[in-house]
Amino acid sequence: MLGALVICLFLLATNIALGVQYLQATQQLQQASEDHAARNHVLGDRIYVLKASLEDSRHLLLLIEEELNSTKKKLHSTLVALWQSQVAENRTQRQLQHQELQLGQANRSLALLQSERVSLEVNLSRATSCPQIGCCPPGWTLFRWRCLWMSSEKKNWKDSKRACELMSSRLVVLPKPWTARELWEVVGNQRFYETFWVGLWNAMETDWIWKWVDGSRYKGSETLHDEYYTLYAAMQNGQLSPKGSSWKFRFICERVASPEEPLLSDGLWSDI
Repeated sequence: MLGALVICLFLLATNIALGVQYLQATQQLQQASEDHAARNHVLGDRIYVLKASLEDSRHLLLLIEEELNSTKKKLHSTLVALWQSQVAENRTQRQLQHQELQLGQANRSLALLQSERVSLEVNLSRATSCPQIGCCPPGWTLFRWRCLWMSSEKKNWKDSKRACELMSSRLVVLPKPWTARELWEVVGNQRFYETFWVGLWNAMETDWIWKWVDGSRYKGSETLHDEYYTLYAAMQNGQLSPKGSSWKFRFICERVASPEEPLLSDGLWSDI
């Protein structure tokens, strides 16, 4: 009985010890569960905060991408505008250079016109400052500050040239702005088919170029054929045409309109 009692007491103590351990283990497990729950709650809060932060970051990233795309479009527009501006500037520069070239040509033309105007004013003043009878000898006609004389007899070109030189004059020369048509209007009372020698000849023996007796080259619009038997030019019905050396026509002499004896250029046509 005593042994059984001892065994019972031992079993009771063992059960009490096991109960105490179970209770302690249960409390520890409950504490661990509460700690785990607390940690899960804290972790959940952190995850929620991270998700919210991630969503905000994604939204901010979308805004940044939209702003970047807008900036790219603006940059492209700016580059296009800059290129168009460069093209327009180059075009304007070319136009400016062209206008400067035209302005230079206009200035040169203006200077030439002013020079011609001064020359014309001088000639006009000279022509109008003296009576016509003093500007041209008797029998001569005043035309464009020149004195013209038309022969009544007919000679070949060389004899006509010599006849003019004997009168201290020369065969008529048509410088700018004269034309054969304007000169013909002066002698317009002549017959329609009348022909006059003028001071134009073909330097066939030297350079085959039509020249005036003052040494200047012919720059008219009439076509003058360079043929051996047509070395001299005559005027007929307001036009110039080549003629042969043996042909005989009336001729026109010219001299400077001045009340004084004109001084002709020495040696310009004496060897023709």
